[in-house]
Parts: sequence; structure tokens; C-alpha cells
Amino acid sequence: MIRKLQIKLIGASMLSLLVVLTVIVGAANLYNYHSIIKSSDLILSMLAENEGVFPGVEIYIKWGNEDFLESSELPYESRYFYIAADNSGNVIFTNIDKIAAVDEAAAMEYAGEILSGGRESGFIDGYRYIVEENEKRGYTYIIFLDCSRSLSTAKTFLLASITTSLIGLGRL
Repeated sequence: MIRKLQIKLIGASMLSLLVVLTVIVGAANLYNYHSIIKSSDLILSMLAENEGVFPGVEIYIKWGNEDFLESSELPYESRYFYIAADNSGNVIFTNIDKIAAVDEAAAMEYAGEILSGGRESGFIDGYRYIVEENEKRGYTYIIFLDCSRSLSTAKTFLLASITTSLIGLGRL
């Protein structure tokens, strides 16, 4: 009888620990993923507002009531490309000067996929994109930012945190 009670108590403790670890690991990984999206969207918004170029050496971004100063190296370390399309979805021009991994044909293929899907932003093959109407010029920008390194780091963190949690549970 005491043995059964011990087993039930240990089982309840393990289940409680599993729930706590799941919440902690889940929250940390969701925060990590959300910060990648937030940072990427800030950069994409800045590029969209400036027609695909960075506005200067020191870049200030307003987000809510907080000012973010990105690194002055941001324009040089960011890998991005953009497409401009008219209202019919015809590509007017592409700019792949700031990325080596994408050629013009691939850029146009990405743009076609996004224009046919009708989404405003998202991920496609490791690239975060935003669709922005430029009323002044009369066309639509689709700007892509390479987030593959950040996403790879997030995936590594996810696997490491899950593995560490499982090893910790197994050692009890």
C-alpha cells in the first residue's frame, strides 16, 4: 500500500515537472521566434518605406514607445532582395544586388507565389517577406529578407532546450 502511494506521488511529481518544463521551454521558444519576426518586420518596414534601401548609417526604428538603434552594420549584414510589380501582377523590375543566393528567375518565382497567395507577410524558404503598396510610384513592392541563419539558430535552441529538458526528466 505504501509502495503504491509512493509510485502515485512520484508520478504526480513527474507530471507536474513535465508541465512546468513544457511551459518554460514553450514560452522561451515562442519568445525567441517572435523576436525574430519582430526584428525582421522592422527591417522590412524600413526597407519598404525607403523603396528598398537603408536610409542611412545610423538607423532608428520606432516601435511603440521604445526606440531601437540597430547596428550601423545592419545595411551591410542584411541579405535582401525585392521585386516591384504593377497592379496586374506583372514584374516591373527586380533588385538582387544585396543577395547572392537568389537569381532573378528565383526572385520572380517567389514573387509570383506570393502575389497568387494574397498574403501580406510571412516566410517562404527562409525568407521573411512583406508586400507593400507604393502609391506614389503606382506599384507593389515585395521585399524579402534572408532569415535563414536566425531561423536555424532558433531551431537549434528549440532542439537543445527540448533535449536538455528530457535528459533532466530522465535523470530524476
